[in-house]
Amino acid sequence: GRVAVSRDCRGMGWGRVIMQSMEQKLREIGVKNVELSAQVQARGFYESLGYAAYGSEYLDEHCPHVAMKKEL
Repeated sequence: GRVAVSRDCRGMGWGRVIMQSMEQKLREIGVKNVELSAQVQARGFYESLGYAAYGSEYLDEHCPHVAMKKEL
């Protein structure tokens, strides 16, 4: 799935809240690593949450993406 915040709510920290809540739930069920496919324009957001990009950029739905991962 995708993480999306309404345009009028962006910049208010909701994306961070969503991601941190998801990560906490994953920790509770024993998940140790998360991988995601990030739009290149959102790479900095995910890096600020501790995700690291790996591999080459690729197109997904005609939009540049990069694979990212994080150890929980």
